[in-house]
Amino acid sequence: MLWLGAITLDCADPVRLADCWAAALGYEIEDASSDPSVALVHSEQTRPRLSLQRVPEPKVVKNRMHICLGTDARAAAAARLSGLGARKRLGWPEQVPEWTVLADPEGNEFRVVG
Repeated sequence: MLWLGAITLDCADPVRLADCWAAALGYEIEDASSDPSVALVHSEQTRPRLSLQRVPEPKVVKNRMHICLGTDARAAAAARLSGLGARKRLGWPEQVPEWTVLADPEGNEFRVVG
């Protein structure tokens, strides 16, 4: 039996992204001094860890995998995430009206779904 233990997101500056993702998900920064990666955990420890991992290469194209964040208030959640530094991802085909596609401050795409 397998379970989802962690999601790892490649980035240029894991410490900078940690605050944004921690606030977005209600996670806590486990240890921001363990460069080249920073782990985010939820206090209930029933949700997967989010690991932000420093990589040397810049993001160039669309993510091959992305995170979907579920909510009953998609527009309000997207507005809150924008206040944390996310931005609307232009050029992404929004084929389903229940999706809002955003990108974190380094351009990593994710969806807010209703």
